[in-house]
Amino acid sequence: MQPARPPTLGGGTEAKRRSPQNSEASTIRTPDSGGRVRETEERLRSVVTGAPVILFALDPQGTITLSEGAALAALGLEPGASVGKSVFDVYQDQPEALSHVHRALAGEAVTAVLTIREVTFAVHFSPQFDQDGELDHVIGVATDITPQQRAETELHRLVAFDRLAHRIFTDFIEIAPDDSATPEQFDAAILQALAEVGRFGGAARSYILEKSDLGDVLTNTYEWCAEGVEPAAEALREIRTETIPWVMDQIDGGRVLHVPAIGDLPPQIAPQVETFGCKGIQAMVNLPMTSRGHVVGLVGFDWTDSSSELGRQADIAQLTVIQNLFANALQQRRIGGDLQKKNRLLRAVLECSDALIRARDEDVLLEEVCRIVVEVGGFSQAWVGFDVGDEERSITPVAHWGYSDGYLEGLKITWDDSKQGRGPMGRAIRTRAPAGVENIATDADYEPWRDEALARGCRSAMAIPLVFGDELLGGIIVYASEPWAFDALEVEILERFAGYLAYGIVALRTQARRQAAESQLRDSLRSKEQLIASISHEMRTPLTAVVGFAQLLQVADSGLSAEERSELIRSIAEEGLDLTNIVDDLLTAAKAEAGTLTVVKVPVDLRANAAQVLETLSEQPRIELSGSTVRVVGDPGRVRQILRNLISNALRYGGEDIRVSVIDDPSPRVQVRDNGRGIPLDERERIFDPYERAHDAPGLTASMGLGLTISRGLARLMGGDLTYRYEGGESIFELLLPRFASEAPGV
Repeated sequence: MQPARPPTLGGGTEAKRRSPQNSEASTIRTPDSGGRVRETEERLRSVVTGAPVILFALDPQGTITLSEGAALAALGLEPGASVGKSVFDVYQDQPEALSHVHRALAGEAVTAVLTIREVTFAVHFSPQFDQDGELDHVIGVATDITPQQRAETELHRLVAFDRLAHRIFTDFIEIAPDDSATPEQFDAAILQALAEVGRFGGAARSYILEKSDLGDVLTNTYEWCAEGVEPAAEALREIRTETIPWVMDQIDGGRVLHVPAIGDLPPQIAPQVETFGCKGIQAMVNLPMTSRGHVVGLVGFDWTDSSSELGRQADIAQLTVIQNLFANALQQRRIGGDLQKKNRLLRAVLECSDALIRARDEDVLLEEVCRIVVEVGGFSQAWVGFDVGDEERSITPVAHWGYSDGYLEGLKITWDDSKQGRGPMGRAIRTRAPAGVENIATDADYEPWRDEALARGCRSAMAIPLVFGDELLGGIIVYASEPWAFDALEVEILERFAGYLAYGIVALRTQARRQAAESQLRDSLRSKEQLIASISHEMRTPLTAVVGFAQLLQVADSGLSAEERSELIRSIAEEGLDLTNIVDDLLTAAKAEAGTLTVVKVPVDLRANAAQVLETLSEQPRIELSGSTVRVVGDPGRVRQILRNLISNALRYGGEDIRVSVIDDPSPRVQVRDNGRGIPLDERERIFDPYERAHDAPGLTASMGLGLTISRGLARLMGGDLTYRYEGGESIFELLLPRFASEAPGV
């Protein structure tokens, strides 16, 4: 294994850093510039501290040189703990991951989804090359997408169950709704449904127990058993309800009887539950079936282990659809029209679920959902509304489908307890529970919107809140063309659908935030490399001069005259001042990035400050200063910093003729002009972006590309602006600041 390289991002091996073509860069890696790099790395680390990501870097031999990010904890690692180690040792138990590492070290950009120690990551490897085209290092970002993967798996499972429920509905619809349907057809459909639900949930047994007319006996009328499970129906032809009082109290109360572990039940209750359970039962779910407000029996599921999917508390809600399905199916005369209507609704929920899985944009998803509810579900109108967040608690429609003819545009709905908040949407959002209107024509609370709704064919409505966890997003309301259109089963289906929709909205918003964070990370990586390169270029000349002149002065017998020594000392001081100015710009940029940059606002003499800047420049004689005293409101130090950047740019990249003009009419400003070749028209605004240079003159030291960005930001903080134009054969940078007056606020 190769020796570990120092934990810095970038650079090659020790031999490479000592090679002739890199000797100059090695000179630049002073303790001071290294500190700047480390400060930049620390700022970059702070970006990923709370994000579910790992930021890493490898040298060409696969040694880890950077390992940061909150997601390391999921792998049992600490930030920085792997630095200096070989990635092939740290992840030797992950052959798939290492195969991608090999590709990246071979110079290939790689994007992959990897599961490492039960944590799923979206990983991007980005090889970085030196100026000779040799691999310098590999940087990468790994985003923990485990929650998203689990949520998608859960969603697919829920959708699969809905497909199963839809198929069962379809099977019942195919049974003739009149006397021509034989008992055998009906029994076969119920048994088939029990078998499919039982297999889906991994149950050992599924069954229906029906109450007698007097309610004193439960009879096992339908049963399905998994392979190897002994049937119990014959032994359960008659169960006296008086022998199972605790069970009947739950069922008659309309409560789901969920027993995750039979062994945990109190001794006096366990025998009651085991009375109608299969042999070796470990877990049980019984759901009451109601008809016309009365409990008519139960549908049950037994497990011989406690690891079932449908046996979990979180999944019991799925079975309520099946529970009511069987209750409705047992009323044979009502199967036809009722089930067709519910089948449309369930098919609409399925299509909405598919739309949710495909969705990439929230607005598109919401409109598509409303369309499906109306066109597939057979409703007259649907719309989604969100809380505006104002004092009136207003609700605004954000998506809609169906005939409205301006209905929503003039709609005023709130979710407070006022007249405008007592409609179904307002009540659903306020109470976080379904709220409906059975008959719009007679409902007193619907009076504010009645005439408009009736004119558009709406006769009843049901609103469902969109809630995800503790977060209330808004609501969806569905209108039907007949009164009393929503029974308990349809409301339950709509609630499940609203839960899917709320999940989809949150998932899309989370995805958008994650993409923004990933973009920020990529920008930070690019900015860091640009900053390192810029600092190296910008500091090379003054550092080389300072070191060279200082070494020359150290030689006792150098033969330098006093005048020459004085000139060298003056040059060292000037180069040191350049370094100080670079550091000032870096500190200013760091404060601006952190949002802590501030300025003072006091009277400032523009001419005096311009003259002060010129006095610090060795090339002052070639610069003409004109204009009289003009007083503005600003920060003197920041004004000089802006002027220094503008004049330094002109000296570096401008023409021979440089002029600084202080102007008072019509507004106070300073112009820095030069007769250079100017900046192309399409690049004139881009020069104020970070890491963009105003000029690209060959043979001159490149700048960091921060000066103009900093200068414009400072000017705007002081209430002014910095602009550029080219006219009359001259480049003109113009600093505008507010005029000073004794009554100026804040002065």
